[in-house]
Amino acid sequence: MNRINKRLVAGLKAWQKKGAKVSYLKHNKIKVPQIFISAGVQSDKLFLICSGFHLEETSGPLFLLNPHKSLASLKRILKETNVVIFPVINQYGLRYPENSQDKFLRYNQAGLNYNSAWGYQKKKCREVKLVEERLIELHKKYQIIFTLSLHEDSTEVGKGYVWINNIVKPVRKIIQSGLEKKVDNRLLLKMKSTLGLRKGKIEKGFTIIDAKDDSFESFSSDILGIPTLLSEAPFGLELKKRIAFHKASLSSIPV
Repeated sequence: MNRINKRLVAGLKAWQKKGAKVSYLKHNKIKVPQIFISAGVQSDKLFLICSGFHLEETSGPLFLLNPHKSLASLKRILKETNVVIFPVINQYGLRYPENSQDKFLRYNQAGLNYNSAWGYQKKKCREVKLVEERLIELHKKYQIIFTLSLHEDSTEVGKGYVWINNIVKPVRKIIQSGLEKKVDNRLLLKMKSTLGLRKGKIEKGFTIIDAKDDSFESFSSDILGIPTLLSEAPFGLELKKRIAFHKASLSSIPV
């Protein structure tokens, strides 16, 4: 069983005790959890957070399933903006330990990647389709002001970086400056090219700008038109340091 699975039920109950509404997107036996936290005032604004695509990347889901840790980081946003969290997209991989093969943690039983085919008429994981449909509903009902996606990169062990899509340069600079202040410089990846990564422009070494593919982040930014930040925590470090990177990414977003 994956470490995330062990935290899932208790984490969702903890959110309910904090007043959040927990519901599920369902198809047959698949249940994708959704956490809705209302703003302190009546608002049509929404801040979206997603994680749990690849389940060797445990820091995002474990951070989001711990309201004691994540609520403190969300407090400033919740003053005027509702927050919706999808803490674990991938439901298939929950049965496998986080040190299992990629085919169990990144792909479903049909070999489909959980961070592919978003927004396209291609074969895709059922969970992807469910969340896609829900996000389109939310996009019609709310003004989604920002999307934050939480990952880790197992090919860049011990280093963190971010992808920034559909965000104007002045705001990008605020996010980059925030990360430089809050994260040990030795943990920030120094990229010189995007070789082996999605195509995109590099800024300040640890930032990839406007990458294009069929990932969730491109669906959010290019198809739905939402400013989107993907936080790649430093894989392989202790959980506390990986969560700290995500917290730095979140706190650097000027909303």
